[in-house]
This record gives sequence, C-alpha cells and structure tokens, in this order.
Amino acid sequence: MTNETMVAVAKQAGHTPGPWIVHSYTVTVGSFNKGKDVGPIGRAVCTVIGAFEQSSIGDEAQANATLIAAAPDLLAALEAMLDDGDVCEVMGAEWEASARAAIAKART
Repeated sequence: MTNETMVAVAKQAGHTPGPWIVHSYTVTVGSFNKGKDVGPIGRAVCTVIGAFEQSSIGDEAQANATLIAAAPDLLAALEAMLDDGDVCEVMGAEWEASARAAIAKART
C-alpha cells in the first residue's frame, strides 16, 4: 500500500497518518514505570507503559506497542479488502460483517 493511500485512509478515519513506529528510546512515566512512544517519526500518538526491563512483562508491553504501531496499516488493508468484491464473496457474509464491525470500532 502506498504512503498516499495510507494518508487518504487516515484523513477519512480522522487519525494520525501512518506509518507508525515504536520509537527506540524509552520514556520514564512516573517513578516505577517505563513506556515506549508509538507514532510517526517525531510524534507520539501514545505511550505504552510496561516494565520493559522484565522479560515477560516487557515482552508483552513490546508486543502491545508493535500491535498499536501496525493499526493504520491494518485498517487500510482491511478497507482495501472490503473494497474488493471478490474477497467478500470468497470470505462470506460473516467475515464481511466482522470486518465492517472492526472498521467501525476503529473509527469511533
């Protein structure tokens, strides 16, 4: 998907255009928690808080940050799939309804 397409989808959805990344630095949030900023280069749309230095908790927090960073790409890809009538026909009505519900959830 082109960057222009992602920007158009973002404008339509009302969110910050992608691509979003998990920034490599860690920010201090409070006295005990650490966080990683997620968003386009030079701008954070959120900070994921977790004990990144602890393996299991840090792995989960990193996975959460990575999933959040993928959100604009996932939204654009799902919308592109819905625009393709063949995909909806092959996947079926239940899949289409689930996809439309996920898009609605992302836009509210």
